[in-house]
Amino acid sequence: MAIAGSLPHLVLKEIFNEIEESISTDRYRVLLSCALVNRYWCHEALPTLWRRPFNCRREQYSKLIKVYLQFIDPEFLNFLDLDLNIPTKSSISSSSSSSSLPFLYPSYIKYIDFYNFFDAVQYWMTTDGDFERGKNRFNWMPQWFYRERPILHETFSKVKRALVQALLGNFLSSGARLESVSFLIHPNKDLKVEEFLWPFDENVRPLIVNIKMLTVSGMFRKENIFAELTKICRNLQAMEIVIEGNSDVLGVQSPKEYLNLGSLIQAQKGRLKSLNITFREKSRSFIELLLPSIWTNSSTLQNLRLCTADFRDVKRPLAGLSSCHQLRSLEFSYCKGLTKESISPYITPAVNPYLKRIRVLGGY
Repeated sequence: MAIAGSLPHLVLKEIFNEIEESISTDRYRVLLSCALVNRYWCHEALPTLWRRPFNCRREQYSKLIKVYLQFIDPEFLNFLDLDLNIPTKSSISSSSSSSSLPFLYPSYIKYIDFYNFFDAVQYWMTTDGDFERGKNRFNWMPQWFYRERPILHETFSKVKRALVQALLGNFLSSGARLESVSFLIHPNKDLKVEEFLWPFDENVRPLIVNIKMLTVSGMFRKENIFAELTKICRNLQAMEIVIEGNSDVLGVQSPKEYLNLGSLIQAQKGRLKSLNITFREKSRSFIELLLPSIWTNSSTLQNLRLCTADFRDVKRPLAGLSSCHQLRSLEFSYCKGLTKESISPYITPAVNPYLKRIRVLGGY
């Protein structure tokens, strides 16, 4: 125990970071055990333990949301005059036990997978959240729910929307600043709810303005997602984009979102180190609209991966590689019109001294 108490702060931080970044399913249990060693370890381990809270098992969502809701002011929870069966900040402060919540857990969050975050709120609502003054409890909603109970569904949507807004606002007011976020844009989303849930509200933008890693996947038709992100994110070091489709109901493609994605990439000039883009569109990938923006980051780009892009109609598509002096890893997977021979003229040890890994996989 004496040795545990004498370990320097930076050593403990590195140990806990290694545990948290491991792929072990027991990493959170191990971190919790570390937090129970002594008070010193507790203060060092808890920020790591609560850094990625929504990466837990789905069965843990209700407990997680209950913890966060205890930090929200009661006025946020009474917006529809509903009886939400949870403790509030005021009830905790009036309780005889003043040490119920000794740590400001919302301030520790650094990463949010917004798909899991939305799911966690809804999971709590459908399992533990009591509505209509405790008389009804939402269970799993079958298909007939939307048809037979539209008023109840609208109430459910309003509650979910307000809870998400309140939680994000509480993360911000607690001092949290995210470093990494993930989005999933589902083609069958409920527009009345999900459109509101994107963190583009002026009151929430400071929460994500300094993120360093962005992961976005899904359908981008008519969403204008990348245009909004360009206004917010100017400090990205890593981007992972998966474009599932950009065609309208008639199958007509539009270059608009690719141009917006190019603007987002270009806005990171001088910062972007890793870029991974996968095109799952069935026809054109519009890669020619993105390449000029990619090369604006040539001075800092270290890892580049493009998957299922179509280079057949692009003249000298990889000429910009000759300016990527910091490149460490280069991969093209199942790209049309691209071979190792077409890459080699732009890659030389003198121009790319750090390049250790080149992969050109398959045909498409």
